[in-house]
Amino acid sequence: MNAFWSLLGRISISLVFLFAAANKILHWEESETYFLSSLNAWHAYAGTMPKVQDIFSFLIPLAPILLLIATIFEGLGGLLLFIGVRLKAGATLLILALIPATLIMHPFWIAVGADAQMQLVMFLKNIGILGGLFLLLAAGAGKKAKPSKE
Repeated sequence: MNAFWSLLGRISISLVFLFAAANKILHWEESETYFLSSLNAWHAYAGTMPKVQDIFSFLIPLAPILLLIATIFEGLGGLLLFIGVRLKAGATLLILALIPATLIMHPFWIAVGADAQMQLVMFLKNIGILGGLFLLLAAGAGKKAKPSKE
């Protein structure tokens, strides 16, 4: 029965990333615009912190490449989790995509009003998904099934 719950959890997590990657691919321009607006918001927020502002000044022209890398990590990592192959590699790809995405795309501390609450919910949702990925990374594929002695 543990194998069933492990499979269900793995597929549930993978679907989040597979759909996110597919959505980015199908709506590339909108995804790029949204990503750029998040980078620009950070750039503006970092106005009093020159070093941080320099980082975002460097990242803004790289937005299409960064979005492509994130999409590849989401798609490949999600696929690996879905089919149950190289789970640790898949979880690692998803963690590497999710940490910067969470910090860049859901800065609830910058937002105001209802948007701040929505960004907090999205931020915490991603933290929960990260927790599941960390558990998957720790557990790996789990114990291999033992052949029955019939």
